Amino acid sequence: MVNKSFKFIRAILISLALIIIGANCFAQTYYVTEDEKGNQTLFQTFSWEQDDNVFKYEFIMEHLVKGKYVEIEHKELKENSIDLSLVNGTYRYKLLAYNYLGFLEVETDWIPVEIVKAYQPKIFDVAPGTIFLEEEQDGIYNVTGSELSSTTEYSLSKNMKNQDGRLKAEILEYDDKHKNKAKIKFDPEKLDVGKWTLVAKNIGGLRDFNQDVVVKWRKAVDLDVSLGYAPIFFISTPEIKKYFEKEDMWFVPEVRVNFFPVKKRFGYFGVGLSGCFSGMDYKPDQYQLNTFFFTGNLDFVYQRYFIPKKLCLDLHAGVGVVGFTGMQFSFPHNIHSEALTSINLSVNAGLALDYYFMKRLYGELGCDFTYAFMKDMQLMFIQPQLSVGWQF
Repeated sequence: MVNKSFKFIRAILISLALIIIGANCFAQTYYVTEDEKGNQTLFQTFSWEQDDNVFKYEFIMEHLVKGKYVEIEHKELKENSIDLSLVNGTYRYKLLAYNYLGFLEVETDWIPVEIVKAYQPKIFDVAPGTIFLEEEQDGIYNVTGSELSSTTEYSLSKNMKNQDGRLKAEILEYDDKHKNKAKIKFDPEKLDVGKWTLVAKNIGGLRDFNQDVVVKWRKAVDLDVSLGYAPIFFISTPEIKKYFEKEDMWFVPEVRVNFFPVKKRFGYFGVGLSGCFSGMDYKPDQYQLNTFFFTGNLDFVYQRYFIPKKLCLDLHAGVGVVGFTGMQFSFPHNIHSEALTSINLSVNAGLALDYYFMKRLYGELGCDFTYAFMKDMQLMFIQPQLSVGWQF
């Protein structure tokens, strides 16, 4: 009774295994061999789940010829795979599993297989070969070659010559009659600076590569120089009002220079120098106070264009110096105090919008905040900016 129950359970397990086999057995891999004369032969590998309760498998394959299936392979196997060299066509196969007593336990249904001939694609040319990111892009490329069918897959990769590319293309047009051209489209927002490899892959995994796809900027670097007006409004700085009876400076010219050596589609990265210089004075009846106020900054700058060649956002932050130079009290009878100079470390951050009136001429509207580390007083101020610049 126990033996019968064990055989029944084992038969169920083997049946389940063969159901899995029937669902998952397919020509999942292939490889090519070459003889001494250079003749190549392609083999398909059929494999299925291994079951420890199976002593041997019987593999039967038939080929559909003129409407009838003809047996072309009939083998007994210990292992769970078989390599076959098949021409393109329609096939079917089945598996039979035998137990350790040599009895047939399970036989699968016929499993259909379609072998499609794989053609080697060739890429002769890609147009445009070079695109410039300053210009409007549609991401469309025209490919010419051979064996470029409607089922060919196209992709772009960087440093991935032996793999599929990470950017997949949409096929807009193809010629299945001549198979020598196709029009494809990539998302233009994902085409960043660099040399790309176009990959064409046909059914069967056969690929060809073209490394002539280049995406770059027409100008490798940018240098922006601007001159403008940047009044200063002091914040929480009672000492300024105490000595000068004002909390702002209206006549403040500013110069700014930005250099961008790194340009990506998602933004430009660079460094900037900026500074301003203006006089301050106070003239009550008893004395006169004069000084010159100056700033100088070294910034990290990021620019992002929202409208190509028209409108961009400028974000910057950095360190610098803020100071007073030639600060001196003057009294009647030609009496003067010693001229003092104070230079202090500062930090700043700001933003601006640049609008290009012409190809290189632009206007800038922005605002900066600066905090100076001073021993005897707290110094903070904001600077609205209105400038005109030129891009070299």
